[in-house]
Amino acid sequence: MLSSDKAPSIFISHSSKDIAIARAARNLFEDRKHFVGFFGWLQQMTDKEIETFLEAEVKMHTWLLLIETENANNSRWVRFEIERAKHYGKALYAIEAQRFTEDTDKTRQEIETDEKFRSCIHKLSKGFRIFLSYTRVDTPFASRLRDELRVGGFEVYNPESMSLGTNWIQALEDAIREVTDTGIFVTLISKTSLRNDFWLKELTFAQENHGLVLPVIIEPIDKTAIPSHLQRIQWLDVSNEDNPYKMIEQILSAITRIRHEDFVRTCGRIIT
Repeated sequence: MLSSDKAPSIFISHSSKDIAIARAARNLFEDRKHFVGFFGWLQQMTDKEIETFLEAEVKMHTWLLLIETENANNSRWVRFEIERAKHYGKALYAIEAQRFTEDTDKTRQEIETDEKFRSCIHKLSKGFRIFLSYTRVDTPFASRLRDELRVGGFEVYNPESMSLGTNWIQALEDAIREVTDTGIFVTLISKTSLRNDFWLKELTFAQENHGLVLPVIIEPIDKTAIPSHLQRIQWLDVSNEDNPYKMIEQILSAITRIRHEDFVRTCGRIIT
């Protein structure tokens, strides 16, 4: 199981009239081990109490996902949730419901099993989990990158979470296998890693499991030494940047772009 200091969490914003769609999204995210904030309807509360409650919930979660329908666009509370999410600098996504269902009377079970809808949830979930592959020599940079990824709401595999007596090779393979299904395998390429057999084994295992791999060159290298099966993948080269924090900014931007492009193309939009 992946481990992080800050597990990704999602607040689902929706109209009370779209409760079936929202519940289907909640269930699918929870199946993928996300913590989800979801509320059917807040009865017997004053408007001020609702505002206070919703603001606290939006602030607590890492992301906001809007189930975008005409009902949601006309909802006072949805507008309030989006405004507060922007205020707190949260990432905001919208699933455009009309893309996957024209039948607003579908049940939660029918929506939950709709392949287009399930694909949208998968694509949005996919960028949350990261396996960071690197050699011991590159630990200082990798640790900085891991910290920034967690601040950004990503769940990053932490090998230090292994218990004594754990079969660490099996644990790493299990973590890589989980990420290849639900996340991104980020591998740091350096002079040291290119000579490291275990780094190469991790990379090979990720590719054999058809994972989404992002190779990142973090120092000047002989690019002809990059394994042939990695040369077929578009890599990110940040080796010309001297400032490690600017290097990390470029990596975060690339990871975010990967997640956004696939989601926007087929499922919805980014709320700005």
